[in-house]
Amino acid sequence: MRVGVVSSLANIQLVKEISHQRKIDVSRFVYASSDPLSSIDTDQIRDAEILFGEPSRIVPVLKQINFTNLKWIHSSWAGVNMLMDAKEYIPEGCTITRTAGYFGRPMAEYCLGHIIARERSFTKYGEDQKKKVWNQQEYRPLSSLVMGILGTGDIGTEVARISSEGFGMKVWGLRRSMGPAAPHFEKIFPSTELSTFLGGLDYLVNILPATSDTFHLLSGSVLSSCKPGCVFINVGRGTIIDEDSIIKALDEKWIAGAVLDVMEKEPQPTESKLWERSDVTITPHVAAMSLGRDVVEIFLNNLEAYPNDLKYRIDISKGY
Repeated sequence: MRVGVVSSLANIQLVKEISHQRKIDVSRFVYASSDPLSSIDTDQIRDAEILFGEPSRIVPVLKQINFTNLKWIHSSWAGVNMLMDAKEYIPEGCTITRTAGYFGRPMAEYCLGHIIARERSFTKYGEDQKKKVWNQQEYRPLSSLVMGILGTGDIGTEVARISSEGFGMKVWGLRRSMGPAAPHFEKIFPSTELSTFLGGLDYLVNILPATSDTFHLLSGSVLSSCKPGCVFINVGRGTIIDEDSIIKALDEKWIAGAVLDVMEKEPQPTESKLWERSDVTITPHVAAMSLGRDVVEIFLNNLEAYPNDLKYRIDISKGY
């Protein structure tokens, strides 16, 4: 069984290091970090049964090589939309898994950090300090607020758990259909009740992946249903809403602010009007970064379970 590691040099080194520590046989591993692959790399990796690496490196390899024995691809990213866009190059019956299981906590830290900073007027106090002004601001305790999460999967559930158990927030969730109860969510709404869902929120957090169903889900006048003063936090994918719709929602006061860690175009173009708005915070896709050691550990855990009990499988028909 040949394992092709198509990744950065740093991740390749981590695979070697951690595999050695865990006494995993690496004689079956072949490594490639160049794009396009050299003829030597191509010959070595052509017979791989397993591929591991970043989708940005795996997709060119899939296009370059006609794999005949490929049975499993593991993405070092949480998002797999790049792989889904190239699924015609993925052999039929090949299993796809993603890196998951640890993004929830950093996502929660990011969201709650921005919520606390806003509710406690940290930016305003920083400005007052520069002016040597002592001016107290009233604040709302987080236990009085409702967070709404688009996406009730493993990441959304962890964000809900930390927000509710740690800070007493009421957390609502929205998903495609009702289904069974979801832990840590006070209420669950089907996607058909999006308007009702939006009407009860103080903070709207998007964690949904990029799929045909979620594309521009919040665009147009959708956010007009939001409760006055609601703040939009996007840590999912930028395709959930287009830039013009964000600007309109802010101008029309449908939402009071936007915290954007993901954008429809990344990097965000310098000519974007969002950069200069005081009611918008932009960060460069850092809410929950893939940290090398964690990524490699998750892959190796799955490798030891292969071919049975693989975690974090992707349903190719759904795109997530």
